[in-house]
Amino acid sequence: MDTPSPVNHLSLCSGYEGIGLGLKRVLPSCRALAYVEIEAFACANLVTKMEAGELDTAPVWTNVKTFDGKPFRGLVDILSGGFPCQPFSYAGEKRGFGEIRGTLFFEIMRLIDKNRPKMMILENVRGLLTNDGGKTFETIKHEIE
Repeated sequence: MDTPSPVNHLSLCSGYEGIGLGLKRVLPSCRALAYVEIEAFACANLVTKMEAGELDTAPVWTNVKTFDGKPFRGLVDILSGGFPCQPFSYAGEKRGFGEIRGTLFFEIMRLIDKNRPKMMILENVRGLLTNDGGKTFETIKHEIE
């Protein structure tokens, strides 16, 4: 029986690693290269899941702003990121890129540029589409193109 080629995944703003767990269900050969997450409780949760065998054992980097990513260049098939939604949420102050958490999107774009993954999955809230009269989403579309 042929073994499918591994699919390498780099997870940014990992949180509880929902995107990675979903990828593993549909792509069993998906393998995490690294997790990047700043929240201490979420980092502890990632480690607990690794120890329980629920996640691939991989390094956890605690700041997307200082994560170089260069060592992974040429290895990343899928890059995912659930960048903070509070700056774009209808329930929040809707400050978008005017809030420090809102600028983390550009850090993800920096790492996409460095790593040139074959595919990317970015997750956020619906308010991202309408924030700042739609200008936020237009900026994002321009960055991705």
